[in-house]
Amino acid sequence: MGEASLDAEQQVPQDPEDQASHTGKTQEQVAAWQDSSARTELPLLDELAQELEVLVRDMLTPAIAHQLLTSADTMALSFATKQHEHLRSVRTLIAAGLHRDAQLIARTMLESWGRLRWAFNRVAERTDLWFWYGAILDWKQMAKNKQDGMVVDPADEVALKSYVDQHGPNYYRPNVRQRIAGAQRDGTTYPLPADPWDKSDWTETDVRSMFVELGAERLYDSFYRRTSEWAHSGPRAILIATDCQRTGTEEWGPNQFIDNDVIAGVWALGVACEAFVQTLDVLNSHFSLGHDERLKDTAERLNAIFRASLASAP
Repeated sequence: MGEASLDAEQQVPQDPEDQASHTGKTQEQVAAWQDSSARTELPLLDELAQELEVLVRDMLTPAIAHQLLTSADTMALSFATKQHEHLRSVRTLIAAGLHRDAQLIARTMLESWGRLRWAFNRVAERTDLWFWYGAILDWKQMAKNKQDGMVVDPADEVALKSYVDQHGPNYYRPNVRQRIAGAQRDGTTYPLPADPWDKSDWTETDVRSMFVELGAERLYDSFYRRTSEWAHSGPRAILIATDCQRTGTEEWGPNQFIDNDVIAGVWALGVACEAFVQTLDVLNSHFSLGHDERLKDTAERLNAIFRASLASAP
């Protein structure tokens, strides 16, 4: 990747529940520092996010010429545009005081960055896997449409089938692969099932393994796992969000959840900015757009915000 690439193991916002550096401090003291630090960082991160929005517009102006069927071109461009939309959503949610839900969008941005960088570690092998899985999904949908009595354009079906015939074997289920190999050894014929493809995803590699390969395991195990609790309505995340006195007997009102969770907002915006910078780095490098210095400067400023937060810990 380009010079602006970040070291994902170092560029991590302060985990709001990481107590390792607070030996001898009470939970109340640490919580007070976290809240104060977050209120200082949030406007700095928002200013940086605004500059990132300007940067991506500059990178895409004038519009970038690309080959539609070149997987790396399409992946780099579409992921950058998708990440931009997510960043705007994170900022909108934070402005509305919905800090915890902002983390869900930032979590999506983090996963998108991980998938993109992992794929670009092996262009075009992995980017092709991502791109051409769309043909499999379209073929399955077309089969369902025909089954439901919908009229399908024969020309579209012929064109799509050529792509499926060419790329479909890359997505066969393991048992289908084994039976094909066995038939080849035995000199027999194995009739493919109507749907021989893996139903899960375009790659058998799970997200955590992608982050391990990228050297970003700690980021996955902190932010990504922690926000899963909120995404899946875990009891710990739900109870943390409540404004309970924990006296044993409580009353639940319409405003039970804490609105202004600034710590969650900072963590969300910090991760969102980092994921976006890394995504733009891929775009910049792939198309040689010449924005290396701007990206490097933004990455350094983002890292400075994270360092200042850690330095202010009690």
